[in-house]
Amino acid sequence: MGMMHFLGGGSPSGFLFFIPLALIAAGALYWALASRNASRRTRALRGTALEHQILQLAVKKHGVLTITEIAAETGLSLKDAEKAMTKMVDFSRVSMKVDDAGLVTYEFTEIVNAKADRGGLPPR
Repeated sequence: MGMMHFLGGGSPSGFLFFIPLALIAAGALYWALASRNASRRTRALRGTALEHQILQLAVKKHGVLTITEIAAETGLSLKDAEKAMTKMVDFSRVSMKVDDAGLVTYEFTEIVNAKADRGGLPPR
């Protein structure tokens, strides 16, 4: 029994049996890929909303935050708050500072350095 016998001996009716199977497989593949892309978009939107929450908190706290403050205000765990801040630190707009006592703070440079005459917050 060769492959041609399995496919219906080369007859069109045997081959037509596989067309619906191919369509089902293609649909399943499309659904899997679309689902994965939607999941990525959802994570990106969630990340953007979280970043916005953190930025609003930074403005409220005059540009200096701790992980504990971020976790308390956003509902994140301490670990997730730290991950979020690690992603935001670029040492240009956001930098991490450790004081002599070991307290870690995140400083939002543009907020800290905003000038009062631009409607921003005075430097701390």
